[in-house]
Amino acid sequence: MKSILFKILFLCLIYNNTNAQIFVNSSASGNNNGTSWQDAFNDLSEAIDSSNLNDEIWVASGTYLPENPSLWPDTIKRTFYLHQDISLYGGFNGTETTLDQRDPVANVTILSGDVNGDDIVDDFDSNKDDNVINVIYVDTTVSTAAIIDGFTIQGGHADIDDGVWTNKRGGGIFSYGAVQISNCYFTQNYTIWHAGGLYYFEAGAEGGKIEDCIFEKNKCLKSGGGMTVAEISGQGVTVENCQFLSNEAENGGGFYNFKATVTLEECQFFENKSIFIGGGMITSYSENGDSLTTTINNCSFDSNTSANGGGLYFLSDSGNDNEIIIQSTNFTNNEVSSTALDSYAEAGAIAIDFNPGNPQNCNIQIIDCLIENNSAESEVGGIGMYNFSGFDNHLEVTNCQIFNNNTTNGTIGGMSIYELGNSTTSAKISNTHFKGNSGSVVPGFVLNHFINYNTPTSRNVELINCLFSEHHTNNVTSAVIGNAESELTLTNCTIANNEMPSIGNYLSGKTTLQNTILQSNGYPNLAQGGSFVPGDIVSLGGNLISDDALNASTNNADQTNADPLFETGTFLLSQNSPAIDAGILLDDISEFDLAGDARLQGGCLDIGAYESSYDAGLDCVTITNVKELLLDATLLEIFPNPVTDQLQISIENEWQGELRVQIVNSLGQPIRTISYEKFETKNTYDLDVKNLPNGIYRLLVSDGTEMVVQSFIKI
Repeated sequence: MKSILFKILFLCLIYNNTNAQIFVNSSASGNNNGTSWQDAFNDLSEAIDSSNLNDEIWVASGTYLPENPSLWPDTIKRTFYLHQDISLYGGFNGTETTLDQRDPVANVTILSGDVNGDDIVDDFDSNKDDNVINVIYVDTTVSTAAIIDGFTIQGGHADIDDGVWTNKRGGGIFSYGAVQISNCYFTQNYTIWHAGGLYYFEAGAEGGKIEDCIFEKNKCLKSGGGMTVAEISGQGVTVENCQFLSNEAENGGGFYNFKATVTLEECQFFENKSIFIGGGMITSYSENGDSLTTTINNCSFDSNTSANGGGLYFLSDSGNDNEIIIQSTNFTNNEVSSTALDSYAEAGAIAIDFNPGNPQNCNIQIIDCLIENNSAESEVGGIGMYNFSGFDNHLEVTNCQIFNNNTTNGTIGGMSIYELGNSTTSAKISNTHFKGNSGSVVPGFVLNHFINYNTPTSRNVELINCLFSEHHTNNVTSAVIGNAESELTLTNCTIANNEMPSIGNYLSGKTTLQNTILQSNGYPNLAQGGSFVPGDIVSLGGNLISDDALNASTNNADQTNADPLFETGTFLLSQNSPAIDAGILLDDISEFDLAGDARLQGGCLDIGAYESSYDAGLDCVTITNVKELLLDATLLEIFPNPVTDQLQISIENEWQGELRVQIVNSLGQPIRTISYEKFETKNTYDLDVKNLPNGIYRLLVSDGTEMVVQSFIKI
């Protein structure tokens, strides 16, 4: 027994020795062999050279310069070289016995590429001949077991354009491996190509994680001023609780994702700048990259600037089945500060660009986001989707607020979707509030299709449970919603309290309305422009319109010249609103309204973006079936009209069997339902109406599949 215990103890001692702690302190004056704080190495490079697999290196505060590593496989290169899984920890004062005693904020531990110590802050040109290329170099042999934690990493200067990949990328850290990086501060790093601060590259870096780091005032001449992740699929790279502040690049001032799967959680992008595209960040799916995902969750993009895509730019010029998910993220005060570049997509907050390599089956989701106070000079203040090439790409915007975005000299304030040629797009914008946006043509939302080539084979753009409010302009061409030569469907939307000469459909596209409120406060509900004809607006019934501007398009299932009677100061329906229980019941009803309440309450569907808690107290399900196709009203004759006691119903068509007759009052509420049999082509039925209050009513006759509607007056 004693022999076994001795062997176990011996093995434990060997294990502990293999996973040793190595100490580094630039001011230590002992034996400098790394065995204790007193005998710590003065040089971090020497400690790394002497380390074994899984060792921990504890580094006290001070500034450390890289040297030529003994195991570097190529020509001389000054860098901190990680070729195996070890852990580097900074932030010690030189007395600690456990990791949790260190304080990286109080004990600043700098890994610097400035060999001569003569760098000038924010000057990336002067005194750089001595600077190292990559402050830290992580090789392909490094896995997720390696750690870099608690350092300031600065002064990397990758400016050698000699064809060697690493000589112009990753000034702070260049990583082929999946090293885990935490509590680090990247600043004053520079490259002439990608990633001023940190570069993760290729399959060996899959699973890499960056947590609680700050990237501030790094710069590169190409893409990814703060950080770049490139050509990594599978698990990809995760970035959590990081800040990207005042970084600069030609493209992707803060962050550049090139053909990689990336997850960003609780990150901040503030005052980053790019010359061309993506002030805060770029995701680029190019060169036939397939099945890649970018997830941005609970982040913020604030005050970033660019010529195109002030906050975020998504570019997909090839590749299939890619996805970007943006959730619970705020885009505020981002700016496109100059005229958009040709062939790029301009938008102040988010630019989505499918161009030019026919990407297919790509999916963009923007969920629970705030898009506010973003601006652009010429095109779109908020969100712009440009599908100039590609097929079956889809956009969803859900539960978002798109507020007070503007274009100083441009056309669209809130959001736009552009299509070109034979590209195809589907988009669904639901439970979203557009408020106070400004643009010279369309302040709220626009759908454009440019017929430069063939007409697209399929387009399906829907607005569901959306509210457009408080847009104001004196421009005579303005409209809340614009639709040019394309197809748009509005279901259960509310367009109200906007003040401008033109409201509603603009130009020549086909717009379909159902269960939608248009309330204009004395301004017209329709702008007729371009090649517009009345048939370009199609009603599927259940709409409430405050004037008669759409009378050429409405049917007897709509209410015109009606006041929706909102509750004071809101767009909720008051108890007496004619929109209550007056909607057409849909086959596919959304679960929630704009307020997050149940969309269908009591079996009846309201008109507009909000479902009321009030109940008309009548059976309305039986008359509101979307499968009941509205037929020509002339098939139904009613006599006399006006009527006092007895109304004769005469209908001539091919219906056979039981018919349902319902009377609906001026508030859209059904007040009587009866049934009778029809077996001949022409049939008459006498309906007693003497007990009805005087007023205007609609009579709906249906065989369960088709419906005919006529109005009558009771006196």
